[in-house]
Amino acid sequence: MAYLETQKDRDFNRITSLMGDYMESQKTIKTMKRDMEDLKTRIKEMLDWSDRIGSDEIHELNQFLLCINKAIKNN
Repeated sequence: MAYLETQKDRDFNRITSLMGDYMESQKTIKTMKRDMEDLKTRIKEMLDWSDRIGSDEIHELNQFLLCINKAIKNN
């Protein structure tokens, strides 16, 4: 009987640990999303000045925006 109670305690501790890990990962994801939104805004601001940069750079910045948008939607 003592073994079963000990196993329940271990299971409970493991579940509690996993929940803590999950909550921490959610905070990290939210922070990363905010950072990506900020980067997206900065890239859009750079595109507003696109008359001063070349077409290759404009294409590259647009590709960055596409990747950021996909990453934000996937989370």
